[in-house]
Amino acid sequence: MGRTKRFWIVIAVAIVSSLCSYSHAGEPIHPRNQMLISKGLVPKEILKFFPDVPKIAPQEALSLYQSKKAVFIAIGHDVPRLPDGWLLRDYMAFHPKQLVRYKIPTQGVVLVLYCG
Repeated sequence: MGRTKRFWIVIAVAIVSSLCSYSHAGEPIHPRNQMLISKGLVPKEILKFFPDVPKIAPQEALSLYQSKKAVFIAIGHDVPRLPDGWLLRDYMAFHPKQLVRYKIPTQGVVLVLYCG
């Protein structure tokens, strides 16, 4: 895999970790996030945004990408998209049950959604 693809994977994971632009303080913390933090795989700051949404560690994202076991979906207009990832601009109308409509493969893969 080229350096450019690795760069975009790391960028995508960084975006996933920081997620969107507002805090959800006081929400329950997803057990996966607690595990990632306790093992030192992600910084505690990931809890600042959407603590109830399970996060993914950069190394795990890279492994999933290289093994083609994940589909990376950029959500929004100005989000960088991976070379073989997907881009959903109309995120306000998006519903996960409509992935078939977008022809996004979902069987046997992890869906990694990220926004900027």
